[in-house]
Amino acid sequence: MIIFKKILNYKYVYLLLVFLLATFLFSCGGNDNTEGNNLKNQDEIEDVESEEVFEIREKFFINQINDIFFSIEEYEDKVVGLEGMYSVFTTEDGNSSTPVVYRNGPGCCDNDTWAGFLLNYDGDVKPKENDWIRVEGIPEVVVDGVYQELYLNVTKMEILETRGAEYVTH
Repeated sequence: MIIFKKILNYKYVYLLLVFLLATFLFSCGGNDNTEGNNLKNQDEIEDVESEEVFEIREKFFINQINDIFFSIEEYEDKVVGLEGMYSVFTTEDGNSSTPVVYRNGPGCCDNDTWAGFLLNYDGDVKPKENDWIRVEGIPEVVVDGVYQELYLNVTKMEILETRGAEYVTH
């Protein structure tokens, strides 16, 4: 369920609610990671030997991201590539922010949902809000308290001039 409400000031709150729902649905599942936020470090990311990149395309963008979230064990050693808009989620208190790559999804009022990845990234490319980016990296579901959060541990990022479809339905 990586579809989120897109309300400018409440993006992070809605993200947390979605992951709380996912945690509830999969609390009896096989994820034994209970040590909290344990994002992979850059050395672990670079150790992945994969020549093929699993491309997330426009046609099934939401479905493919959902499949990664719900079947993370099948993707945790694969490189995933996708394009989308860049943004940064900031908590209401301003104490925490997380970069994201996303596309707008379907909803009742044209532009009220979105799908994408939180990004674990500390590279040299610094996109601006709403830049169209392409990222590659290793997906990871991180348990943070009661939340399960879908991250992409970014190994490559570039800002693109040509934009793809900002709105996806599947």
